[in-house]
Amino acid sequence: MTDPLPKYAVQKLDGIHVRCKSGHVITARKHNLWEKCGSPALPDEWFDAELCCDGPAELVKSALKQRRPVELRPFSTDALEIGATYADMQDYFDLRLPLWFEDLDETPESMLEIARKRRWEGWVFSEGNRTLMTKLKVVNTIDLIVVGFTEGKGKYLGLTGSLICATNEGYVVANVSGMDEHTRICISTVSDFHRIVEVKYDRVGSAGRLRFPRFIRWRDDKEHAGCGVGQDQDLEAYYG
Repeated sequence: MTDPLPKYAVQKLDGIHVRCKSGHVITARKHNLWEKCGSPALPDEWFDAELCCDGPAELVKSALKQRRPVELRPFSTDALEIGATYADMQDYFDLRLPLWFEDLDETPESMLEIARKRRWEGWVFSEGNRTLMTKLKVVNTIDLIVVGFTEGKGKYLGLTGSLICATNEGYVVANVSGMDEHTRICISTVSDFHRIVEVKYDRVGSAGRLRFPRFIRWRDDKEHAGCGVGQDQDLEAYYG
């Protein structure tokens, strides 16, 4: 990837993406969480933010249901307070990347490695004043064993919907989808049972399952012994 990165960046933590304005905290499904968030003081201009808590996004949903505190972060940056105005946000995006980036090769790969080590979800980039925003998210891969199948729905009716996948210790950790139509047609519930598949995913969720698992390819060159929870430190911590 040779294209230069946009010149502004803020870290993106794991939370629920919302659109905000005075009197509104709107989710992608048009639910207004204004009162559940404690009715924070917000500017009169629309802006994007994350609802976060000390943990993964699933815990944010639980906190909202139980009326426990959550934090509203414009793009999950510590540089802005809840009461930040739209002008404050514009001023923030007029700042350059933090100085410590000058010691790095500013490539997507190096920045993803930083996010991975700091356990962030990734980055939000901007060309300036919140324009042309782009997300760069950490993506992990893992090898798993197919232990079952679900039936397809809608346009995949009559085909395989997802692959039920487990580690070699027997922990079912994902329902893997994302196969193209040709792959779905070729899947056999007999010959592909116990086959190894390479899966990409965002991270391990609070219930010990992979978030957003997607099919990459079959790994017939792999052995079941290499499909353990030790491939991911969070999986190992959960089941270990």
